[in-house]
Amino acid sequence: MRVAIIAVVLCTLAALAAQATTPFEREIECPVGGERFSFTDTMSSSSFGQRPDGRPYSNWHYPLPVCPGNGLVMYREFTADDLARLPAILQSPEFAELRAIEQPYYTASFIERSLSPGSVRATWLPLQASWRVDHDAALKTRFQREFVAAAQAAEFDPANEESAALRLRMANALRELGRFDEAEAAFATLSQVSIEGADSFRNYVDILRGVNARRDTSAEPLDAVPQLVAASLCLEHEGEAGWDAEGFCRAPDLAAEVERIRENRRRAGMRR
Repeated sequence: MRVAIIAVVLCTLAALAAQATTPFEREIECPVGGERFSFTDTMSSSSFGQRPDGRPYSNWHYPLPVCPGNGLVMYREFTADDLARLPAILQSPEFAELRAIEQPYYTASFIERSLSPGSVRATWLPLQASWRVDHDAALKTRFQREFVAAAQAAEFDPANEESAALRLRMANALRELGRFDEAEAAFATLSQVSIEGADSFRNYVDILRGVNARRDTSAEPLDAVPQLVAASLCLEHEGEAGWDAEGFCRAPDLAAEVERIRENRRRAGMRR
């Protein structure tokens, strides 16, 4: 968890790892029922920072294997006790309803809650599911609300890295949901953190508090994402009236990065 948290608090563009994504097909046996199926996995991937909600900027999309027949999402290794209980879970009406949504991370959250109510993994999974539905506002809101409810029920330990990260993501989700006063209250509690790298962590919290103060619900606030991402967004939305109301794209460093990307695209024969 420490690597992820450091990436969160710094929110800077790291150099991409030398290796490229290397997809490959592997055969998987479903632990319930024994069905065998093919799954596209990767031997390597790179990431360079995260959105405020934790979604990594990466050259891989981190799919989960799903058994085609019974719909079991293989998001972790299952114990013997889990395997004894899973058939009833997979045959339940609740599971059938969630499976129809076709969002494996969300289905996994139901499985985990059924197997281990209150587990940390069960708390995180709805947030991970929300990363994959930017195109569907209703689903994203649903997933974020469930994540917030679970995170609010978790005890906050300012000396624990995962607890601090969970509180940060919860506060950000409240911001994206437009629940600004609740978000500010949650962000304020993070001033207590005493984890390794606490100063950098609190600096990032302060950035997000500023985003929240201006009532910005966007998933990618320009001042809270890696500069390369911000510059790409500036270029993508260039000329759109009212898009960058704060004028971030005109800041010298970001404007220079925009021009660098524009020139690289021009040399590659790309528009803009």
